[in-house]
Parts: sequence; C-alpha cells; structure tokens
Amino acid sequence: MDEILVDKITVTPADVQNAPLPSPALVSPGPTSSAAGLAPGAVQGPAAVHGPAAVYGPAIPWGLRLATLPLVLVLPILCLFALAVRLAMQRRLPRFQLAWAHWTNSLLIASGLLSTLFFSMAYFVGPRPAWQSSPMPVMEYSGAFPRLPASETLSAARLAKETEALVFVISPEFSGVQTPRRFDEAGAVGAGVLLQATSAGFLIATNRHVVDASSFLMPRRAEEAALLFRKDGAATRGNVVARHRDLDLALVWTPRNGDGDAFRQPIAPFSEAEIGQNVFVIGHPQRLFFSLSTGIVMRLQEQNLLQISAPVSPGNSGGPVYDERGRLLGVVSFKVDRRFNPNAENLNFAVRADALLQRDGWDFQGDGERILGAFWDGVTDGVSSTGATPGAAIQPANPQPMDR
Repeated sequence: MDEILVDKITVTPADVQNAPLPSPALVSPGPTSSAAGLAPGAVQGPAAVHGPAAVYGPAIPWGLRLATLPLVLVLPILCLFALAVRLAMQRRLPRFQLAWAHWTNSLLIASGLLSTLFFSMAYFVGPRPAWQSSPMPVMEYSGAFPRLPASETLSAARLAKETEALVFVISPEFSGVQTPRRFDEAGAVGAGVLLQATSAGFLIATNRHVVDASSFLMPRRAEEAALLFRKDGAATRGNVVARHRDLDLALVWTPRNGDGDAFRQPIAPFSEAEIGQNVFVIGHPQRLFFSLSTGIVMRLQEQNLLQISAPVSPGNSGGPVYDERGRLLGVVSFKVDRRFNPNAENLNFAVRADALLQRDGWDFQGDGERILGAFWDGVTDGVSSTGATPGAAIQPANPQPMDR
C-alpha cells in the first residue's frame, strides 16, 4: 500500500483561543442531518450558501470603507495608514487580513493614479513660471579670421585649421535644467557656421530644426534663444532672428564684446556645384565635437538640395559644407536613416547655401530684418561691390559696422 505524505499542521493555543465558535443554530446534529443526507455536524442555513460573511457580517464594515476612502487624495497619509493596518492585522484572522490587504491595495492604486494625473496636469497644462535666463557672457574674438575664398585649393587638414573659428555648437535651451557653460554639457546639439562678424556682433547660419528642437517632456525656455559655443570654449546666448519658410535654414545673432577682425563668409552659387567635386563637412556627429568628414557631391537634388557622400550623423545638422577653396556650398540638413530604410547607404543632404543671400522666403523675429539687410546689402545680382564675378563666388562686400 502506497504511503501518503501529509504536511504537518500545527495548531497553537493562541489559534484555538482566537477561533470563533459556530452558532448552535447552524449545526444540526443527530438523525435530522443524516435523514437529510448530510453528515452530522454539517453547516446548514445561510453559511452553507453565502459563506461566513452572511453570518458574521463583512470583514470591513461599509461605514469604515467610506470613512477611509478620502485618504486616496493624500498619498503620503494613505501610505502611513496602510502600514498601520498591516501591523494591526498581524494577529487577526486570515479573512480580516485578506480583506484589509485588498482594500488598502485598492486605495493605494487609486491614489497613485490620481496623483499621477494631478501632477501631469499641473506640469503640462498649468501656467509655467516666468523664464529667468541665467546670465551669459557676451562673446568676443580677438583673433584673425581666415581670408576666404583661398587663392589655391585647400587640403582637408588646412581647411579644418583655417575654419576653426567659423564653426559653432548650437543648442536649444530647455526648461528645468541648468544652463550649460561648456558645449560638452549641452543637451541636444547641432552645428552652425559663421556668416558675418562685425564690431556689433556675429551672424550664424544653422538649421531651422536645430533652433526649434523641443519635446513634450522638455519644453524650450524661450523660442527665440539658443546657446552658442566655440571650439576655444567661448559660450554665449544668441537670438534667432530669421527662419526660412520653405527651407531648413535659420539665422542666429549674438552681440560682440569689443572690436576685432571682421569677416564675411563667401558663398558658392548653387549653379556652379558639380557632381563629383570635393566637399568638406564639419560638425558634431554623435557629440564627437568638431569632426571633419570629406566626400563629393553625389547629386543635385531638385533645386534646393545637395546630395553628398561625406558621412553625417545627428549633431552634424546645421554644419557647413565647404568646397576646396573654403566657400560655403551648403548647410547640412538630414540623412536617410537606415533604421527606417535598411537599404539606404550614406544618403546625406544639405540645403543650398546661396539661399542665405535671397531676400524672399524669410520670417523675421526681433531686429532680424535690419541685421540681415546689412548682410545682404553687399550683394547685388551675384556681383559684390568688390567686383567679384559669379564665376568666383558670391562674395559680399567688405563688412560695414552695424549699430548696436
């Protein structure tokens, strides 16, 4: 005969003392039970159908449930209440322990959902505090800018050295975070290229999507502000003064502290771009700041885009595409992402740079129209006041100081 193993059950004197005695009316001893087909001592009446609650009442009275319901509005107090209930129920019957565990868990879940909803509405819907910008130094530059376009073809190494002072890190300023003081501390980063330096300030070109970067969880502090960083560590705050309505272009202006060398970036006409010509791209791919990549013009996409083979990644957006003489041929805009197009390989695109010289298509902010007017005034139909012909470059005239 097989041996049957049964777990040992231990009943302590405390269990016996706390065990409730069944009501005599519920126990029908003797022949009556047997005659009805029930075993002697079987439980009859309401307890046999509805369980112990029909006899002893609910483990938690409804009045007590209603009294504790408002605690869902104050989660910290509810947590303390749940802890006190757990300690008080340690020596009570299992049905009381189970009932209170279910009730306090339900209250905690409801309170957690209400608290999350309340704080989400307060953060995203409620009024935001007024933006208080941290003071940033006014940018200054006492060095000499390169003389471009170069009279001879530049190597990649020489071009990278010549344009060190012309490429910026640009970062939108987000709410709720401390204003970074170095480019490696910035959150989202893009690139920018210097178009003009005068005694009044610096005009920098970048992408519209760089200065407009924002998210539902990280809103911008100010729509028209952007942080600017140079390779030498200089940092300042600039203002977005213009956005192109159709192209991925934007212009940022920041004042200059003191006089210094003046500069205007020569811009190559889109009509002179040739498939196969060498190009150089400088930017910050994946936060690898001031990286240089080389390639060729692969294709002239429609009327506004250059397709280039120079590798780009997130962080290159807004960076310059130079030709071999240091003229600005394009502004990096986007690449085809292989995560969404697995067959795409090195498909990179830049916006034509000579769109920066066209007066139509811009939305101005603040003093942008005056600032850009001073930049545009040096160019008339592709011929600058210096006598440069379109075959050389679209080169604005020598910069004139602008009023502060």
